[in-house]
Amino acid sequence: MALAIREQAKQRGIAAAVCLALLCAALPAAALADLLPAGETARTLPITLRDGKPMLAARVGDRSGVLMVDIGTPYPLMLNRDALDLPAGREVARGHAASGQEIVVMLHPAPSVAVAGRAMPLPDTLPSGNFGFTRDGLGADFLGFLGFPVLAGSVFALDLGNEQGGGWLTLLATAPGAPGAPPALASMLVDLSGGGLPRWQGKVGDRPMDMDIDTGDGGTFYVTERTRTALRAGGLLNDTGARGTLTGLALGGRVFGPIEVRLAVAGGPEDMRDPPQGDLLRLGAGFLAQYPTLWDLPGRTIHILDPEQAGDFAWKGQRP
Repeated sequence: MALAIREQAKQRGIAAAVCLALLCAALPAAALADLLPAGETARTLPITLRDGKPMLAARVGDRSGVLMVDIGTPYPLMLNRDALDLPAGREVARGHAASGQEIVVMLHPAPSVAVAGRAMPLPDTLPSGNFGFTRDGLGADFLGFLGFPVLAGSVFALDLGNEQGGGWLTLLATAPGAPGAPPALASMLVDLSGGGLPRWQGKVGDRPMDMDIDTGDGGTFYVTERTRTALRAGGLLNDTGARGTLTGLALGGRVFGPIEVRLAVAGGPEDMRDPPQGDLLRLGAGFLAQYPTLWDLPGRTIHILDPEQAGDFAWKGQRP
């Protein structure tokens, strides 16, 4: 769920930016080290799916539930205060979720947090948002998001499995490439310099297309009317209103598809990017449900794996 935090007023926006930057900087290094303790070469965490999104078992204070693995959240940890009894907080920023709801960000004294049975080192304060609107899809025990800074320096494999069986997140101490690693169908060199989602340029058919990836998004195509018309004419987009099916998706020299996406007019009222821009294809949980992936973020590379061969990661330890 990509969050666009915008300032309410100039002074407030500056204060919020400083406050949130300090928050991310204050998180202990152990928490930023991908949840893999020193001395361990690999750790596999079971994932369940809710509304198609990857969830890890967690406990916040005395409340058990789940946290979403969400590359689109810019904070290491962002709590759902509508599901938690948090100490009183103070507002620091406002923004919007990718789906359009207004998010009021507040800072609170940090409760204890454990992820997959292990305590997570935390700063003195944590941010929260009003995510009650997710209850129908994500459940009453949806406790919040594990954001991109937690995994930014990590190597990990991600297989979403399915709604019945779930999948896994495997954290690795070293970059991929060890003997026995499953082959990659395609590899993308991604840009992380903007501090946002991993980004690269692929193609839809023969049309160059900016792309990024967000584990907390089902899959969204921000598209101008001109591009939408051209892709329809070329037989690459079959759309009905707000949903569409794309074919001819070229990543790392290989063609994938078809994939289902939500359609949003680039620059229109549903474009919650900050600032709104041109065409962008955001791959999300829908694509990741079809293809396991291997993320080497220190090496700025994401590998798409063959789902027929990725089930047994013999080189990383036993799958649960």
